[in-house]
Amino acid sequence: MKKLIIICFTVVVFFVPLILFASSCDSEGEGYFIKFTLEGQEYNLSFGFTDIETGEPYIVLYPGVTNGDLIIFFGSNVESDSSVVREDLDNVIDVRARLFPHTPGTYEDDYDAATNSINSFCELDIYISQNSEVYLYDSTSGTTTITVFGAEGEAVEGTFNITFQGGLAPAAIGDSPITVTGEFRLKRVSWEDIP
Repeated sequence: MKKLIIICFTVVVFFVPLILFASSCDSEGEGYFIKFTLEGQEYNLSFGFTDIETGEPYIVLYPGVTNGDLIIFFGSNVESDSSVVREDLDNVIDVRARLFPHTPGTYEDDYDAATNSINSFCELDIYISQNSEVYLYDSTSGTTTITVFGAEGEAVEGTFNITFQGGLAPAAIGDSPITVTGEFRLKRVSWEDIP
C-alpha cells in the first residue's frame, strides 16, 4: 500500500503539471508570422505596422467593398509604422495580399491567383529591398488558402502556393517564374484600426 501511495504521489507531482503545461501550449503560443522560402532563403516575417494594433503581422476584412468583401494582409521583417516609405528602408522584406472571397461571409476558402475576377481574386506580392536594390515578385498563378478565420483579435491561419514573375527590378521582366510555398498566422484587426 505504501508503494502505491508513493507511485500516485510521483504521478501527481511530476506528470500532472507536465500535462497541464503541454495542453496550454496550443497554437496561440506560436505568435503571428508569415513564413516562406524564396530562392533557397527562408524568411520569417514577424512584424506588421506599429500603428496598427500591436505591430504584428495582421489581416483585415473590409466588408461590402466593390460587390463583396475584401481581405488584406501584411507582414514584414522590419518594425515600422505605416507612414514609412518602404523605398527609404534597406534590407526589408514585405508580403502583401489582397483577396476577394467567392462568397461574402465565407472566408475559409481557396483563393486563386490566376482568376483575378471580383468573385475570386488573389493578389500576393513580395517586396524585397536589399543593398539599395528593389525586387518585386508579382503573383501570376497559384492558391492562397485560409483554413482558420478567427474573429477580430483572434488568429487567421493558412498557406500559400503561389507562382511569381520574379524580381522585376533590377532583374529583367522576362525572368523565369518562381513558385513559393509558405504559411501564415495573422492577427485579425478591425478595419477601423487601419490608419
